[in-house]
Amino acid sequence: VLPDGGFAYMDKQVKSDVYDRKSIVKLAISLQRVPYLWGGKSSFGYDCSGFVQMVLKVNNILIKRDARIQLETKGLEKININQALPGDLIFFSDNDIINHVGFLIEGGKIIHCSGQVKIESIIEGESDYNDKLGKLSKTIMSISALLD
Repeated sequence: VLPDGGFAYMDKQVKSDVYDRKSIVKLAISLQRVPYLWGGKSSFGYDCSGFVQMVLKVNNILIKRDARIQLETKGLEKININQALPGDLIFFSDNDIINHVGFLIEGGKIIHCSGQVKIESIIEGESDYNDKLGKLSKTIMSISALLD
């Protein structure tokens, strides 16, 4: 039971030797509505970088804890948003200071933890557009090398 009275669950986890973008996105989506908790990195609550760290960890990818440090992960490659694939990371910055991170999914949508784990658009004019994030500078990082 979530703090808002809603329910969430995770399917029984089965150890897998297949780690790919599809499994990263599927796990991230399954965590929707888990609440925000500063410093959190469990289903009791996540902050943005804890959410990214734990989703990747379940998929056998180790990444450090803070968004600023995650951006510097060896193997991440800066790409144009038009090259992005589901599961790639999107970092947001204000005045050149990284302050948020999430996963790109598709169609201009991201899944991230802000208030709770949720899917929103970064395309202005979309009904679920996040105006605050939409106005920030964005850095897109490919996770392709981390999947090898």
